Amino acid sequence: MKQLYNRKMFNNVYPDANSFLEGYKEYEAAIDNLNAVEDKYVVLTWQLIASKFGNTPIRSEDESQFKLSVYSVMFSEAPTFVTKLTVQAKIRNLTDSELMEGETSIANAARNPATAPGTQSMNELPYIDNQNVTKQKRSKLQAYALQLGLVENDLSETYVRKFEPLFARVILDAEYIYPEEV
Repeated sequence: MKQLYNRKMFNNVYPDANSFLEGYKEYEAAIDNLNAVEDKYVVLTWQLIASKFGNTPIRSEDESQFKLSVYSVMFSEAPTFVTKLTVQAKIRNLTDSELMEGETSIANAARNPATAPGTQSMNELPYIDNQNVTKQKRSKLQAYALQLGLVENDLSETYVRKFEPLFARVILDAEYIYPEEV
């Protein structure tokens, strides 16, 4: 592909996921693996950035600065993104019976008990004067509504937007495709 701009594009800097992963591992080693993410999520990050900004010129004239900026965004955002993806997968994989489980509310009252009830226990106590236990169960419809309310569908888009400032929005000093237009 002919270079039409005076700056490299993302696909020129990182032509494939392996080059992105290798660069990330060097960065990761330099910061003693703080906030490190698994390789599969680094590759996913490359895929997401390449799909949105692959043929977009980078903002920085210095390729090294651009790379460090990409890895810095990953340092601050990738661990949260990975956690959200993991939680979303768990929510999507809940069974109907797990979704329909409700809450249990326990209220105890004891007048001069022989044994002092523990206040840290979440279990129902057998030796008190009065205990109110409320157990709730959701209908299937309520359970599905709850699940849909918890599942986010724009996690990837939100994450990729964090990289947007690293790319040029306005292309300056572009070469003309058709010289007769000059």
